[in-house]
Amino acid sequence: NLDAKLRVQTRTQIASLTRRLGVTTVYVTHDQVEAMTMGDRVAVLKDGVLMQVDTPRALYDRPATEFVAGFIGSPAMNLFRSPVTDTGVSLGTLAIPLSPAQRAALTGNQVTVGIRPEDLTPAGEGQGLPIVADVVEELGADAFVYGHLAPVTAANTIVQIDPTAETDGTGEDAPAAHEIVVRVEGRTPPKAGSTIWVTPTLDHLHLFDTTTGTRLPD
Repeated sequence: NLDAKLRVQTRTQIASLTRRLGVTTVYVTHDQVEAMTMGDRVAVLKDGVLMQVDTPRALYDRPATEFVAGFIGSPAMNLFRSPVTDTGVSLGTLAIPLSPAQRAALTGNQVTVGIRPEDLTPAGEGQGLPIVADVVEELGADAFVYGHLAPVTAANTIVQIDPTAETDGTGEDAPAAHEIVVRVEGRTPPKAGSTIWVTPTLDHLHLFDTTTGTRLPD
């Protein structure tokens, strides 16, 4: 129960000490920040089941399951569920194709698409995803926009939705259907209540089988 500043200092000292002594140390924590900053390798468990063991960087960049994707990172990865069609999956105005290997790995008819807040970049109106900003959290150099994804018509016209609607996928850890977090430039953040358009960095999309929660092949 240390205060925030002392916790940072203590975990830095512990990490420095273990590396200097060269001893193998097993550190158990529910705090993902402690795990990511102190561990050379991190094991993520859920309900006693091992989800993934890897380096902190690999856990962040290539989570093996939907649970790991949503657990590692602060704010957490944005997760959206989309039905599979003949052309792939859709997200807002974006069409995301699925490779033959990805289709072969699917066990159901839904894909969970994951996008980190920093992998969404500003776009022109009518391009990408429309985000209605509910709360803007200013942190100095950066700001986080907490909002909801507004659906659009075929003509890219925004239509009203209920931002509290639940997902129709399975899994107790499923986020609300249209909740989304975007990291933006801190000096010119949007105002709460405004609508911004963003587009994801396609190379940094994460695709998971919604039924099993496992990552689809890249």
